[in-house]
Amino acid sequence: MAAITENEAKILLEFRKRIADMELRKIQEHDMFLITWLRAREYNLKKAEEMFRKSQEWRKVNDIVNLFKNWIPPEEYVSKFSFKFCGYDTDASPGLKKL
Repeated sequence: MAAITENEAKILLEFRKRIADMELRKIQEHDMFLITWLRAREYNLKKAEEMFRKSQEWRKVNDIVNLFKNWIPPEEYVSKFSFKFCGYDTDASPGLKKL
């Protein structure tokens, strides 16, 4: 993902103000995560905020945070795809480690 430009940084500050009332997880506070919403809506703050809020509501309704808490993957999945989640990189992408 491309680095954040000076102009994007200014728009990002305004975006953060608009969503300041929302309770975000740590990864969702990362600049690279938030800039994706602005880029997806061509820096239209109103549209980016609307899309972000709808997404967060959908995640809440569908309990996405706890989706895999009690899930046990099928044995075939574990044997063929043995990876462990180990955090996020500097672009806010999930990091996996082969076991």
